[in-house]
Amino acid sequence: MSKIKRAIRRKRAIKEIDNIKPMSKTYMTIVTLLDNPLISAEELEAELKYDPLATAAILKIANSPYYCRASGQIKTLQMALTLIGNMQLKDISLMKMSESHLKKERGYSERENELHEESIASAVFAKLIAQKISEDQNLAFECALLHDIGKIVLGRILSEAESEIEKILASGKTFDELESEYFGITHQEVGEMLLKKWNFPEEFVKTAGLHHTPYLEPENRLLQIVSLADILVMLSGLSTATDGLYYDADDKITERLGLSEDDMMQIMEQGIADFLELKNVFGSKG
Repeated sequence: MSKIKRAIRRKRAIKEIDNIKPMSKTYMTIVTLLDNPLISAEELEAELKYDPLATAAILKIANSPYYCRASGQIKTLQMALTLIGNMQLKDISLMKMSESHLKKERGYSERENELHEESIASAVFAKLIAQKISEDQNLAFECALLHDIGKIVLGRILSEAESEIEKILASGKTFDELESEYFGITHQEVGEMLLKKWNFPEEFVKTAGLHHTPYLEPENRLLQIVSLADILVMLSGLSTATDGLYYDADDKITERLGLSEDDMMQIMEQGIADFLELKNVFGSKG
């Protein structure tokens, strides 16, 4: 393939990053505030008083079975802080914040909303994996939620070259190799650039940038968790995206995390059930 064409596509992909609308300032502010364990409902409400739709959206998800298990209806932010806590509210806010990007963009999927669903599924699996090995569940959830954000950029260009892409894949290349050959850049690299631009913490940037190559940092347990969650989304059948069957899975990843076959079966079963609960909330209107 022409190096000149690849260089042009790479330049276009990087330029496209600047065309991606920044995430909601309201939700970004909430996420930042919730990093403070001493934040009060009054302070949150002060930020949200001019955005009642954001409050309603947060409370709607907070009342889903996934978050509000037998704790009664959550009617106010004060109740949400008390019953599910700061970190759960932060997860919810990140899901809503990313929804406008992940829901409207196809990424590498043929079906609308699939990239958004895959991201939520990855987050759910990551949280369960982290819980099983006593790592930070909320950080795993949040990093997994945004790990494929680079696909929203490359997906816009990829749709223009369907026949050429099929030809490259038919030659036996992985999707990472395809991206490198066709664009001169991978969705991992684009995701890393995008999250850096939006000033996300290093953990988010690194998991986006290395989730298909976790063997490069085998001691980074968060990276292993997000990478494994990504694999489980494919294995569970929750994704039908074009790229799903064209990645080399790291077969040492469960060993690094100390997970048995029984652990994996439990995570898979619970993860699918939890995802379906959240999917119902995000799939419904209102």
